[in-house]
Amino acid sequence: MLKFVETTPEEKGFARLWDRHVAPDLETYGRAYWRAVWIMSVSWISLTIAFFVSFGVIKGLMPAEDDNYAINLVILASFALCCGIGYLAYLPYKKLADESAHRLGQAMNTHFQDQFKPLDAYNDLKETADFLADEGLVHYGSAELGAAFQCLEGGRLFRFFNCTYTSGTGNRRTVAPYLILHLKLDHTIPARVKIKTDRGRFGNFFIRLFSRRRNVRLSNRAFEKQFEVYSDDAGLTHELLSETVQQCFVDMQKYFSQGRSFLQGACEVTCMMEGDEMIICLSGLDDVAGHKMAGGSPRKVLKAAHTGIKRLSQIPLVVKNLQDAMPQIRR
Repeated sequence: MLKFVETTPEEKGFARLWDRHVAPDLETYGRAYWRAVWIMSVSWISLTIAFFVSFGVIKGLMPAEDDNYAINLVILASFALCCGIGYLAYLPYKKLADESAHRLGQAMNTHFQDQFKPLDAYNDLKETADFLADEGLVHYGSAELGAAFQCLEGGRLFRFFNCTYTSGTGNRRTVAPYLILHLKLDHTIPARVKIKTDRGRFGNFFIRLFSRRRNVRLSNRAFEKQFEVYSDDAGLTHELLSETVQQCFVDMQKYFSQGRSFLQGACEVTCMMEGDEMIICLSGLDDVAGHKMAGGSPRKVLKAAHTGIKRLSQIPLVVKNLQDAMPQIRR
């Protein structure tokens, strides 16, 4: 049985929850998963050998006018058997993924119950998700909400949730997951400020060409290298986005990009401030609470547990750093 080893202070106490909520089912479904993988591998190897033997026998013994029919029959039978074996092997994989995700999400909720309160009311969050797509802060598409939480730690009240945007169909289908933080400001600001990822010289040119707001230059070089800021009120933007706040965004982007593969790319951070709201979107983060990111093998479930705790533990720190740098954020 895979054991959860606590390696950071944030993981302290989770091993007990892992042994109670996750490990028993993980061991049961894990055995079925590996048994199915072994049977599928042996069956496909045997089927491949049988196919080539049959193909050779047909070519060598049957008349030329009859061998096409026999070959097509063998191909059809082989394809049907492969599909059947693959489906039977997929069932334990799906069961492991579903059950482990459910159990892992339950353990995560218990582990963070003193900090986060799960939210079930999604109506206003759905409006926020659609608004972000319309404003171009996230990938445009139909929005599907995942886990949503309200943070109660240290008097800081804010919400965060996962949202997956899907557009297109078939080979053109694009799926983009985001982690969205929704903060409140202590007063209404009279302008809209957008922070978007720097797209390079040519990409920025077209964004500025069609943007109704001016690009605002700021002082932090690392921030300017990674982000573009658009607003009609340059003075207010400089007041809101001090050099310390800019560094918070740089550190945020760097932290959530750690451990990502070359194919995944860096995590992109976008933000909007309007009225009394501040919304931050982090791209490429699957279900942060572990409900859907557990995966189809025991080791992937274990890795998802470490990743989920790491991300969830970081979210209050991100907000705290922003609050310390921006007195406008409601405490």
